[in-house]
Amino acid sequence: MSSPLIARCHENSVEAYRVFARTTPGGIIVERSGLVLVNAQASDSMGNLAIVTAPATDGASVIAEAEAFFARDPRPWALFAFPEAIRSLERAARDRGLRDEGRFAGLALDPLPREVPPVPDGVEVRRVGTVAELQTFERTASAAYEVPSGPVHASWLRYPGFSFHLAYRRGEPVATATLVVSHGIAGIVYVGTVPAARGQGLGRAVVWAAIAAGREQGCRTSALWASPQGRPMYEKMGFRPITEYGIWTPPEYPLPPAFWPLEVLPRRPVTR
Repeated sequence: MSSPLIARCHENSVEAYRVFARTTPGGIIVERSGLVLVNAQASDSMGNLAIVTAPATDGASVIAEAEAFFARDPRPWALFAFPEAIRSLERAARDRGLRDEGRFAGLALDPLPREVPPVPDGVEVRRVGTVAELQTFERTASAAYEVPSGPVHASWLRYPGFSFHLAYRRGEPVATATLVVSHGIAGIVYVGTVPAARGQGLGRAVVWAAIAAGREQGCRTSALWASPQGRPMYEKMGFRPITEYGIWTPPEYPLPPAFWPLEVLPRRPVTR
């Protein structure tokens, strides 16, 4: 994959967070060279980010700037670093008491397939079109991520290239994915399946629906970053690693369980 295309995938990953902040009442974005601070009023640490996009000459100052930003309106947050910035932050993050959550793979699917696989029997994937459906999406995503459910906003439904996709199995909502189209990339975020329905192809079905919606808007590449739990599913779909991101969290704001490594997760029975 070419460097310009990888750069557009990076830009899309940042734009996804800007979009949530732009469309959420009270959302705040502060940007300067090498740093994007986004408070999207989210209830979990992966919903509000300090994104370091270039090597930091003083990692401690960057982290202090992020801490001051989020102290103004306290929310769970995380420090998210582009690959070229990871080494410049490692020591400072450790010294400031941040928890190193590891490296998350940036994946891309290029080119997009002309046709997506059919959904499993008994499954329907719908694009969210009303506030009531958005509330169902939020409850389902919160159950998938095992975090408190938060408010939804009608403005989320009106932003160009921003859409929510919800999978139902036998009428029950079970899996979510969000599409953010920017820089010619179909960016996929907030993918989740409720715990009792995992391992049955429901996450794949809803991601394929979001990808198809991106293709309809002219995208030829899809990109996302994957937790250790999600990466095997995406690679089976054809996504390939193109980069990695570093993530650190304040000790009081750990990552939601959906982002934990597989080896530390409690074993759950699969309900069919």
